[in-house]
Amino acid sequence: MVTELQMGCSLARSIMVRLAIIMISVCGMFVRLRPAP
Repeated sequence: MVTELQMGCSLARSIMVRLAIIMISVCGMFVRLRPAP
């Protein structure tokens, strides 16, 4: 039986991972769009 706390922790962890992936992809896009020095 999964408790609400465990469900909340796993949900928060998945959201954080998704946000981190989005941030990394956006940063990579900006680096690619920026003219190389």
